[in-house]
Amino acid sequence: MYELTLEELGMRLVNNKPLSDDLTNSDIDALYSHAYTLYGVGSVSDSRVLFEQLTTLQPLSERMWMGLAASLQVEKNYDEAIRAWDMVTVLKSHDAMPYIHIAECYFCCGKPALGLKALKAAKKHATKAGIGKIIALEAQWNEEGGE
Repeated sequence: MYELTLEELGMRLVNNKPLSDDLTNSDIDALYSHAYTLYGVGSVSDSRVLFEQLTTLQPLSERMWMGLAASLQVEKNYDEAIRAWDMVTVLKSHDAMPYIHIAECYFCCGKPALGLKALKAAKKHATKAGIGKIIALEAQWNEEGGE
């Protein structure tokens, strides 16, 4: 059984109190699952708040940063999303996916040249399966005025 119920943890968030360091790994896993579920059902703002707290509790957890970055990107907070995706690139350095999301953010905020630069970084880490998406995005962005 979790040491703190989700209701107790939720009350901390509602009252702008930080989540405590006294949480167990099971508590944190439950909070992550809840944040992921919130994101999945479209409660992106709520998921972002929870992922922000989770990244402070586990700052080296790629899944927490990915959740935060995805939430920020869906909220169209592209500058903050780019920073969060950058953290994912540090924690998951051999993966093209965060670079692709950085590129999407740059493109959405009107900086296609930076988006194309991020796609070049993605190519360095892409698998054969992922390279097709990168090439398609490059072609689309070049067509729409990237470079």
